[in-house]
Amino acid sequence: MDGYQVFRANYEECRVEADKATSPSSKAQWLLFAEEWLKQAEAAEAQQRRDAAIPAVPANKRTTQNRGGADITSRWTPL
Repeated sequence: MDGYQVFRANYEECRVEADKATSPSSKAQWLLFAEEWLKQAEAAEAQQRRDAAIPAVPANKRTTQNRGGADITSRWTPL
């Protein structure tokens, strides 16, 4: 399960709990929780779309230019 799916599941669970709440303050708190989970889900979905749009470049092919315009191999590697 992707991160955004977990966030969405938590969002739905909070909505269900809000519907079951008997006091207005409890319902409001569950809805606040739901809103935060939804924000996290949307952020994770956006990040996944950005990651999918960036082509993977093998570490040995990453280059950058120094101030003189010469290509130098980058030593950066993703985590």
